[in-house]
Amino acid sequence: MLSQIYSNDVALYNVVHTYHIVTLNTHFVLHGYFGDLYESLQDRVDTIGEQMVILGEDVPTVLGALKESGIEEKVTTDCYEILEVLEDAFEKALEDAKRISKSDIDEGTRNLVADEILFIGKTIARLQSLAK
Repeated sequence: MLSQIYSNDVALYNVVHTYHIVTLNTHFVLHGYFGDLYESLQDRVDTIGEQMVILGEDVPTVLGALKESGIEEKVTTDCYEILEVLEDAFEKALEDAKRISKSDIDEGTRNLVADEILFIGKTIARLQSLAK
C-alpha cells in the first residue's frame, strides 16, 4: 500500500534535486527552495520506508521506485517550465495519495498518508505562488 507513496516520493526527490542543481546560476530563490524541498522529501522517503519495513512490506529499490512512480522529469533550465513540471508531478502524487487514503489501511498508515496529502498540498500551493 505504501509502495506507491514511497515510489512517488523517491521520484519527486530526484526531480527536485536535479532542478535544485540546474537553478544554481539562474534563479537563486528557486535554488534555495528546491534545496529545502528535496531535504524534506528525503526525510519523507526515510519515514515511509521505515513504516513499510515495520509493516513487513518490501521497500522498492531506487530504480524500481522511479519506474513504479510514473513521475517523469523534463530536461529544462526554464524556471517557469520547471515549476510546471514539478506542479504536474506533485499533482500526480496527490491523486495517488488520495486514492490510497480511501482504501482499507491501518490507523498508522492512514495518518502517514494524511500527512503526505497535507505536505503535497502545501507544496503545490507554494509552487503555484512561485510561478506568478
